[in-house]
Amino acid sequence: MKRTAVSVIICALIFVFVFTGCDGMNTISFTVSKDNVGIEISQDMYGLFLEDISYAGDGGLVSNLVANGSFEYEALPLSNWFITNLSATVGSEEGLNDKNTRYLKIDANGIGNFVNAGYLEYYDYLTYDYNINKIHSKDMGFKKDAAYDLSFYIRNIDFEGSIKVGLISYENLNDYCEAIEIPSAGEGWTKIEKRLVSKASEDGGLLFMVDGVGEFCVDFVSLVPEDSYGYGSDEWKYVSLRSDMVQALFDLSPSFIRFPGGCLAEGDDLDNLFNWKNTIGPLEEREQTSNIWNDDENGKAYNNTFALGYHEYLQLCDDLGAKPLPILNAGMICQFEANYNEMAE
Repeated sequence: MKRTAVSVIICALIFVFVFTGCDGMNTISFTVSKDNVGIEISQDMYGLFLEDISYAGDGGLVSNLVANGSFEYEALPLSNWFITNLSATVGSEEGLNDKNTRYLKIDANGIGNFVNAGYLEYYDYLTYDYNINKIHSKDMGFKKDAAYDLSFYIRNIDFEGSIKVGLISYENLNDYCEAIEIPSAGEGWTKIEKRLVSKASEDGGLLFMVDGVGEFCVDFVSLVPEDSYGYGSDEWKYVSLRSDMVQALFDLSPSFIRFPGGCLAEGDDLDNLFNWKNTIGPLEEREQTSNIWNDDENGKAYNNTFALGYHEYLQLCDDLGAKPLPILNAGMICQFEANYNEMAE
């Protein structure tokens, strides 16, 4: 059935509901015909509006399971990381590059670990109904026998010992970990890649187990499922997406996609205006900004990592056969976040 016919039926039912509800004694008769649709409605009127609200991009459509993997959150730099028996700080000297300057600095003196919990749920139901237990629960959704590609950068200052990595649940903290090769002290930033396989379908986290003495730095940690949409393809050069969510978008058959948002494309102050140029190129060279829906006071750090950037949006439009409708900032601050009178002045 065409959308025009569906629209006619819906409007007719609303008409009947309103008028019979006003006076139960009146009877209204009408005829609906799928062959007499009346005015044609352009199929271009039906599309999608994608915006990174409530982790719809990072933590949602983007396949990477690691939250705050580059430690660029300013107010809560260690958010989404649990650290045990290690001294951990966030540094900014000799960073990975001038777009991502911050990193995790670990000072070890024996056995300890640090774990990324993934993108947390935070709420029981409504977005002001915070649940402290969920905020402290590891929430990466692993699938049994699925493979995940771990990637991160490490810089050894003077650490001597071993580091193991693994996918963990609440019960098997020390199981299934694999050692990584640690670069020599003073070598600079080295990229480490490791393929990990989940032993069960469960919620868990990404574990780094440390046994040794000294300092080292870690940055730009990611964990990507190999069954994600676009994985390994030339078109999806930098990012892959969650396959089930992409399938849902295909099923909607949108004629267009509007991106990257409304308020997100504005920002919350003049120093944080959206700039599409920050959303393209290698992920580690995309300059992050604070997401307009962060809630630092309640422990909800939220950055725009721009892993879902203009390249990815345009590629998604191409794959779906949808027309791109990009939104650009025109020098305007989101009125919900900024004082209206000050902005007007």
